[in-house]
Amino acid sequence: MKKWFYALTGLFIILFCTQSVYGASSEMEVLLKILEKKGIITSSEAESIAKETKEIAVKEAVKAKETLAKKDEAKKEWEVPDWVKNTKFKGDLRLRGEVSDRLENNTKGTRERERYRLRVGADTRITDQVMVGFGLGSGEYASTLAGANGNARSGNQTLTDSFTRKPIWIDYAYAKYQPTKWLSIMGGKFNNPVWQPSDFLLSGEVNPEGFAINLKGTASRYVDLFFDGAFYMLTERTSDPDAIMYVAQPGIKLNFTKDTSLRLAAAYYGYNNVAGYTPFTGTTNQNTLDTRKGAAIGTYRYQYNAYAFGTELGFKNPFGSKMVPYLGILGGYLRNPDPSRDNKAYLVGFNIGYPSVAKFADWNFEYTFRRYERDAMLDIFPDSSFYSGATNAMGHRIKTNFGLTKNVSLGLNYYNTWMVRPTPSATNRNGNPSVENMGQLDLLFKF
Repeated sequence: MKKWFYALTGLFIILFCTQSVYGASSEMEVLLKILEKKGIITSSEAESIAKETKEIAVKEAVKAKETLAKKDEAKKEWEVPDWVKNTKFKGDLRLRGEVSDRLENNTKGTRERERYRLRVGADTRITDQVMVGFGLGSGEYASTLAGANGNARSGNQTLTDSFTRKPIWIDYAYAKYQPTKWLSIMGGKFNNPVWQPSDFLLSGEVNPEGFAINLKGTASRYVDLFFDGAFYMLTERTSDPDAIMYVAQPGIKLNFTKDTSLRLAAAYYGYNNVAGYTPFTGTTNQNTLDTRKGAAIGTYRYQYNAYAFGTELGFKNPFGSKMVPYLGILGGYLRNPDPSRDNKAYLVGFNIGYPSVAKFADWNFEYTFRRYERDAMLDIFPDSSFYSGATNAMGHRIKTNFGLTKNVSLGLNYYNTWMVRPTPSATNRNGNPSVENMGQLDLLFKF
């Protein structure tokens, strides 16, 4: 009888311990009552077995719960934070072959260069409203006078100097706060957030430094409104006042149909502490400098406060074909009222194709004609490939891009530019314009 007792007791303990306390207790009571009824165990033995097995089961349940809690705690320690999950890494590498020739003073000079541009960065959303980003990029020195400063208008690095190692710069570093869909505020160094037709006023490579605010909203199904504002630091000076730049641009977008729209914007570009100070880093020496008696020789003669206007007439699928997803007609105008002449700039052109080239057979094409008179704007801002980035220049620019495969594309750029007002010299008595032609072949890899 004892053998049956011990066997059955062990079986019940095993059965009970392998189940939850609450799920197995009722089954145990039924089995014990059957054994007691058959006379295999006594009533006191049944009570004792039930009590002991419940105590064992409770201890095992507590132990299992503690073990599970430790595992959860260890898992949390190794769990990736949400801001890391929300981080997006990005970058691109551009390989470029470039050929340029300039006819100057009746002498033609040809230059060939092989160049690359490398950019890598990360953007992370810390909260639903706050984003932080930073990026590093290649580039050359702005000038020998700029010391260790990188070129603001170009991330290109020329293949040269006997395989020496090349510098890497901080390309951008910013924080963005967006409490609502219609408002965003940025601070640091970032991509220019002020809308412009093409890269009319600031080269697409320029990442300004300061603060910016963007507002956008819908007045009706046909009217969208926006406002771009910015406060940029140009130069921090030790003893003299800092040079700053500020922008205020209200705009409107008229949606005539779901496929046709017109964007219009008027902007004021203001500057403090420019006239009477030495030229900024990256100057192309085209802005007028003071040579008057009693003036600070070699400093800016004019302020560069200017009024600007921009427009883009856009058509989605203009020819009823998905092969041509977009056509935009562009226009821009700027006037600096301080000088009495050489104070205007304008742009006309169009772009057609895909907004971005991401896969095979995606393509886009842009043509613009632009004119920058000498003192229309500071000469540190225009596209560095457009007549070497100078003002007092005008001409044509063609840019095209074609997708070879996913995230790999082939680009071709062509510039035909010349001086607006050539300066006569001993070798150029008639003031013939210096004409420059430049071709660039790009292979772009995005990752």
